[in-house]
Amino acid sequence: MLLAQEPLSSMPKEQRDSLLVEITQNLLKEKFPKWYRKDIIPGVVQGDFMFLKHKWLQEGWPDYFYILPDSLKPEDLCYHVTLYYEKWRDMGGHRFTAEATIIDKSHEVYRIYLPEPNRGFRWHALQKMKGEELLSSMPKQKRDSILVEISQNVLKEKYPELYHKDIEPNVEQSDFRLKGLEWTDDIVKYTPDYVYPEDLFYIVTLYYEKWREKKLEYPFTAVIYIVEKTREPYLIRLGSENNGYHDLLNPNRKE
Repeated sequence: MLLAQEPLSSMPKEQRDSLLVEITQNLLKEKFPKWYRKDIIPGVVQGDFMFLKHKWLQEGWPDYFYILPDSLKPEDLCYHVTLYYEKWRDMGGHRFTAEATIIDKSHEVYRIYLPEPNRGFRWHALQKMKGEELLSSMPKQKRDSILVEISQNVLKEKYPELYHKDIEPNVEQSDFRLKGLEWTDDIVKYTPDYVYPEDLFYIVTLYYEKWREKKLEYPFTAVIYIVEKTREPYLIRLGSENNGYHDLLNPNRKE
C-alpha cells in the first residue's frame, strides 16, 4: 500500500526537487552503492503513469509487466529524476549515474535505471531487494555457490525428501524474453510480476548420481529458476514426478 505523505506536487519546487534527489541518492547508497556519486547535477521532470497504458512500448507482453503499486492509477503524477555526472566517462559511457521515477503521492521509487545492461528495477523488485551485490557482477564460482545454496534451501524447506548433499550442480543464465517459444510456456506463465523482459534469471539443475536408487524419474533432484535481481526462486521442476512445473511464489494459485 502507498504510504500517507504530503504529495510532492504540493511542495515549493526547490524543496520538492531537493527531496527527490535525496530519495534517489539514498536508494543508490542503500542498494546500488556502485553507482552513488556525491557530485551530481540533477534534472527533474514531472510526468504521470499514463505511459503504462500504451502497450505498444512492449507489444505482446502480458499484463503483469504493467502492474502498479496498490492504489496507484495511470493518471497519478510522478517525477523523473536524472542524476547527471560530469565524469560520466567513468560510468561506462553514460552521462548519468541513475534515472529514477518517483511516485508523487508516496515518495516511493517506482523504478530506477542504472547505466549498465540489464539494470532496470521496478517497484515490486525494489521492495524485495536487500541491497545485495548483483549475481551477474560476481565471479562465476561465487555466483554459482550462492545459487546452489538458494536451491538446496528450497528443497530442505519445501521438498525435504528430495534434498541430498551429494549433488552435481549446473547453472545456466537466461532472460525473460521467452514469449512465443513453445517449450517455455510454463516459465512465462509463472514469471514474477516485477521483472522486465530483458531481466536475467538462472536455471540451477541439481544432478544426482543415485537418482535410480532413489527411484527418481530424472537424473536430478530438482531444477530451480531464480530471479537475478532479488535472488528469489520462483519456479521448480522436481526430479520425482512428471507433472510439469511448480509455482514457488504462488503455490496455491489455481490455473
